[in-house]
Amino acid sequence: MALNIIPDRDEYVRLISAYSQSHRSYHTLKHLSECLEKLDWAISEYQVLSVYNSKLVEVALWYHDAVYQPQQNQNEQNSANWAIEFFSKSGLPPEKCQLIRSLILATCHRQTPVDEMHRLIVDIDLSILGAKIERFQEYESQIRQEYYWVARSIYTQKRKELLSFFLSKTQIYLTQLFYENFENRAQENISRLIEDLNIKVI
Repeated sequence: MALNIIPDRDEYVRLISAYSQSHRSYHTLKHLSECLEKLDWAISEYQVLSVYNSKLVEVALWYHDAVYQPQQNQNEQNSANWAIEFFSKSGLPPEKCQLIRSLILATCHRQTPVDEMHRLIVDIDLSILGAKIERFQEYESQIRQEYYWVARSIYTQKRKELLSFFLSKTQIYLTQLFYENFENRAQENISRLIEDLNIKVI
């Protein structure tokens, strides 16, 4: 079952332009590409979602960081609003528009996902935590670049709080596929980074 949405070149260009903004270092086209690659991999390995639901997750991934301003805290909400405005005008049923909104908002990582679709998009968004060490270190450097305007002491403290939050969870990844493939490395990456941040504070 397809979404039955006519491809819109102008919308595609707007999205590409958004992910190419100069203030982005991590939340770029590379991040989007990595997320879409993880989705393709998960679909081939994890055949739980229907083709239709997989398309909804794919759409949500395209929009999940469409709006990204490091000095604001409504990025996911604004990204979801952008998506809903476009898909509502394109004729997607309201319930599907709201599902896309819910999937995008799940990438705030503030609540436990309610179903497999939401767990999958959250795991995909967090898959960078379980990346190989070189990519993980690059990611951390890119995040710091996006928050260049924050004093080092404040950035270090807030970063440690966020990383510690992930470590405090029973498990970082909620789908079996991502847990089995990335959990251990994510735990190691985060623990190592917290140690490095502690050294920088001293």
